[in-house]
Amino acid sequence: MSIVLADLDGDELVDVLLRMIRSDRVSELTSTIDTYEDPITIGTTFGSVAKRLYREYQDVTHMLVAGDMGLAYCLSKAALESDKDKIRELKKLGHGIAFNTAVNCWPGWGDTGIVIEDAHISAGIEIATTCLRLARELALTGREQGGAHWLIGALELAAGRFVLARVAFEQAEQVYRADEAALPYALMARGYMALARKADPQFRLEGRDSIGPASAGGIEGCAFLCRPDCHSGAPIVRK
Repeated sequence: MSIVLADLDGDELVDVLLRMIRSDRVSELTSTIDTYEDPITIGTTFGSVAKRLYREYQDVTHMLVAGDMGLAYCLSKAALESDKDKIRELKKLGHGIAFNTAVNCWPGWGDTGIVIEDAHISAGIEIATTCLRLARELALTGREQGGAHWLIGALELAAGRFVLARVAFEQAEQVYRADEAALPYALMARGYMALARKADPQFRLEGRDSIGPASAGGIEGCAFLCRPDCHSGAPIVRK
């Protein structure tokens, strides 16, 4: 029997999409959501599904499927929309889905039951790059744009690409410094640059030296700067 999404409420909609993604019925899901009239609701549902797959099922692979589908859905619907406000709303929703999906691909959280594979990190970098593009396109705040740079850097660091990680952290620092409201995060970004240098065998000694002065307010202060908030895009508190 075919599923009529319009007959479902919010929680039921999340449950249906979650089950279809977990059972790898992606093609069927794609055709099913095309019949739904409200793209904001579907986009929001994808975001909720991605969070549940990570938090309740510890399923990073299917979380990525949900996040990638949700992002693609929001952007495709935005491309078909003529109303500027709705276009922005859909792209902002896609940005949030991208950010929250990519950030869960970072192994640094150490969540119980979560196994992050190399493929997850690579996928996270790709999604985070789209997140950054959207943050720039939407002219989001310095915290949000800087947070996207930081996220790319964190994932590149996890992938062992130390030079790319340092570049991303440096870009994050520059963006944070350009926005007075985001200035407190600039030192945090510099601290991560030092961490990336320390992790790189070619710069290990230099990194160790640079961590010294930064630690006064940077490296040690990074302990409370955890998961980026999906609304601000800045590395602050885990949700």
